[in-house]
Amino acid sequence: MSDSLRLRTLYIGPGRSGGAGQTNTVKIDLVNYEENPIDHVLDVAVHPIPYPDGEFDHVRAEHVLEHIPTQYRWFDGAEHHVRFCRVELMREIYRVLRPGGTLHASVPILPGNGWNQDPTHIGPPWSLLQFTYFCGEWGGNKPGHEATESSGINFAFEMARHFEEPRGVALTVILRKPQN
Repeated sequence: MSDSLRLRTLYIGPGRSGGAGQTNTVKIDLVNYEENPIDHVLDVAVHPIPYPDGEFDHVRAEHVLEHIPTQYRWFDGAEHHVRFCRVELMREIYRVLRPGGTLHASVPILPGNGWNQDPTHIGPPWSLLQFTYFCGEWGGNKPGHEATESSGINFAFEMARHFEEPRGVALTVILRKPQN
């Protein structure tokens, strides 16, 4: 199979070992690791993903979304501004996925060990309900609804699968970008 026909994966926040040695995998992280070179050193909470629409078949975000702030607020001397960082990142993931492409995301959940002890986790914790918001539930992607109009949730994944890891330490979801 030629490289152009292989499935492409975007790995967000792979750390020191995620995606190492995998072909057709592009890695974005805050740090470039010598043992696992990163393709783009980038803060996805602040910057758009630097790839065109529909570029990837899969996106992996394993134990990274909990480090993304829910929102960022500032005052520029004239007016107040707000950015919904988690919404913007999920919109970017949706954008770079091809129709039918999947997001594989894992996050620590309460009462799991990881959430409470890591000071770099930013609340509120992710939950299955938060992921379903990005699947058109609770008003997301509904014209005229507050979630769409004020927060920018103008897209909707499909929930392909979800499960809790043993002992309830982490939640894993697989979301699919619809074909149409």
